[in-house]
Amino acid sequence: MHPTEQVPGEVPGEVPGADPTPDPLLRAARLLVEEAPFASRIVAAEHAGGDASAAAAWLAANAAGPWDAARIAGAVDDELARSLAAPSADPEGAAVAACGAALRRVRRRLLAGLMVRDVAGVAPLQEVVGAMTALAEIAVRQGLRAVLPPLVGRHGVPRAADGTPQDLLVVAMGKGGGGELNVSSDLDLVFVYDEDGETAAAPGASAPSAGLRNQQFFERAGRALIALLSDAAADGFVFRVDMRLRPDGDAGPLSSRRRCSRNT
Repeated sequence: MHPTEQVPGEVPGEVPGADPTPDPLLRAARLLVEEAPFASRIVAAEHAGGDASAAAAWLAANAAGPWDAARIAGAVDDELARSLAAPSADPEGAAVAACGAALRRVRRRLLAGLMVRDVAGVAPLQEVVGAMTALAEIAVRQGLRAVLPPLVGRHGVPRAADGTPQDLLVVAMGKGGGGELNVSSDLDLVFVYDEDGETAAAPGASAPSAGLRNQQFFERAGRALIALLSDAAADGFVFRVDMRLRPDGDAGPLSSRRRCSRNT
C-alpha cells in the first residue's frame, strides 16, 4: 500500500483504533474507566452506576469546568446540608462527623475532575495546585467551625487576661503556604494564638464544666482538627496533616503563642 493511501473507515490524521469522540473530556473519561480502577471506584461511590458509558458520562460531566474555590465551597456547603439533615444519635458530634464526611466526598469528586481534565490536556498545572490549595483552605475553615463549638460548650471561650476572646490561627507552611499543593501533598500546618489566659463562659452562657488554659484549649482544638482532616474512613481522608514544621518540631507543643513562634 502506498503511504498516502487511506484504509477504509479511518479518519485522516487519526491513530488507528483511537477513540473518535470529539469531546476531549469524554474521551479521557472513557480511557480512565477502561484503564484506571480508581476512577471506577469513584463512580461506584457516587452511585452513578450503570455500564462503562454511563460511568464515563458522569466523569466527564464532573470534570466540566475548573474546580475553583467557588465551586469547591459550594459543593462542601451542599454536602454539609445533606449530611446534617440525617438523624444522629450523637448531636454533639454530628457536626464534626458531617463536616468530615462532606469534605471527603468533595475531595473525591475534585480528584476525579482533576484526573479527567489532566488526561484530557485541559488542566494546566496552576489549575491543579490552585484547586488543591483551595480545598485545603476551605477544609481548615470548615473544620474549625465544626470542632470549636463543642469545646466552647464544655470549657468556655479562651480569653486573654483583659477578657479579649482569643482565636486559633492556622498557618499553612510548605506547599500549602505557597499555594502549590498537588494531589499527593501533605498539609503542613502550624497552630498559634495571640495571648495566654484561660477559658471563661460566653456572656449569658452557663459556667463551663471545666476551664482550661488557652494553650490547652487550642491544643485540643488542633488535635480535633487534625483528626477530622487526616483520619481515614471508608470513603478516604481529606488531607494528611504534618505538624513537624511547628516551633521545636515534635518536641514542642502543638499550639503556641504567636510571639513565641516568631522568636523561634
